Amino acid sequence: FPVTIFEPVSPKLPFLVAFTLIIPVVTGIGGVTLREYLNGRVLYRKDIEQLTDIPVIGEIAFDREEGEIVAASGRRSFVQEQFRQLRAAYRHLEGGVEKHNRVMVTSCVEGDGKSFVASNFAIGLARSGKRVVLIGLDLYQPKLHELFQLEASPGISDWLLQTCKISDILKSTTVNDLTV
Repeated sequence: FPVTIFEPVSPKLPFLVAFTLIIPVVTGIGGVTLREYLNGRVLYRKDIEQLTDIPVIGEIAFDREEGEIVAASGRRSFVQEQFRQLRAAYRHLEGGVEKHNRVMVTSCVEGDGKSFVASNFAIGLARSGKRVVLIGLDLYQPKLHELFQLEASPGISDWLLQTCKISDILKSTTVNDLTV
């Protein structure tokens, strides 16, 4: 039998407050977690370490105020210190520098700082007494010749086309023991 209630029916305020506060928080946290889980980009050092066996020996910040060549300036800075740490970590790799005598700086994204890292790391190695050859293989937008104020031609593409000798494309820089 139907029952008739003679009291006014009203919303249950504690339940509604809890419901309106908890549901958006749980939905937001769940959405962010799902988005991070489905994200295919490599964003952090731990991502690289989990996906490869290649050692990560350093991370470098970029300070736009310092410019592209920070290792050549005489003053000390945070970015220069990061390159010193990178150089020290490189020296202490398992097997030593003799085993790891080639370094490749690469990325598929324009503007990631490949030339910045490669040129400053090369300057640091050269200043520590190592003979360094820095090879820029960006055939579309070469930048190393601009950074070191060198003539662009002949370059690596000329050598690959066999229109010049290797000695023609190697250019000395103002940094001792560094050739570009």
